Amino acid sequence: MAKAQAVALKRPGSIVIGGDQLLTIHGQILGKPGSEKAAVDQLELLSGKTHTLITAMAVIGPDGQLYRHTDHASLTMRSLSRADLERYVARDLPIDCAGSYKLEESGIALFDRVQTDDFNAITGLPLLALVRILTRLGLQLPA
Repeated sequence: MAKAQAVALKRPGSIVIGGDQLLTIHGQILGKPGSEKAAVDQLELLSGKTHTLITAMAVIGPDGQLYRHTDHASLTMRSLSRADLERYVARDLPIDCAGSYKLEESGIALFDRVQTDDFNAITGLPLLALVRILTRLGLQLPA
C-alpha cells in the first residue's frame, strides 16, 4: 500500500498499482534474499517442504479510492541437494524474489505442487483480482 500511495501522490488522477510478496514457512517470514548465498540458504530451508507465498496488491483509483487484495498460494518444493539449489540460483539469479525462486523461469522445476486461485499472483501480480478492481473503477475489460 505504501508503494502505491507514494506514486499516487506524484500522479494525482491516475490509477496506481502497488504490490509485494513474502513467504512464510513454519511461522518464519522470508523476503528477498539479496545475495546468491542467502538465496541458496532460503531454498535449502524450503527443500522438501510446503510453504505459503503471500502476494499483496493495492490499487488506488483516480479519486483516491483504495482497493486491497491478498493472495495466498501453497507451494511444495521437491527435496533437492545444496548442489542442485546452487545450480538453480546460478541460472535464474532469484536474489530479488521472495523465497529465492522464479516460477516463470527455471524455478518451476523446483516444485512438486502449486496450489493457487491465480497463478499470476505467484509471479507478482494477481491479474484476476486486478481485472475485478479495474472494472469497478470503470475500465471496460477486455479493452
